[in-house]
Amino acid sequence: MCEVHTEKRYFNKAACLVCGHTDKVYHPSKEEYKEVTVCPKCNGAFVDMWKLGKYEKHINQHKECEHKYQVLDSETISSYADVGRTSQEVSAIFYCEKCLDIRCQKRGVEKWG
Repeated sequence: MCEVHTEKRYFNKAACLVCGHTDKVYHPSKEEYKEVTVCPKCNGAFVDMWKLGKYEKHINQHKECEHKYQVLDSETISSYADVGRTSQEVSAIFYCEKCLDIRCQKRGVEKWG
């Protein structure tokens, strides 16, 4: 007998402001929707097609921008606990809300005690 998938899949169509790549972006729920994500092709700003007008004016302003970064996504990559010490490796993606410059960073965090 064949399986029937009953879960809903949410998506939006997005376009990259840097390279022009377009594709669907899938979301597990409506709450996890984001207007801007990272382009899988060039790591540029991947913007929901319905919101493009809001962001297109920022395309050529990168050189003049005084960056104001916001966290786009973050996750704990690895975690290790020892007697009196905990260490984690965290990865985060930031974007400038003015020019949509995107930066990825990984950091190690250690806590003693």
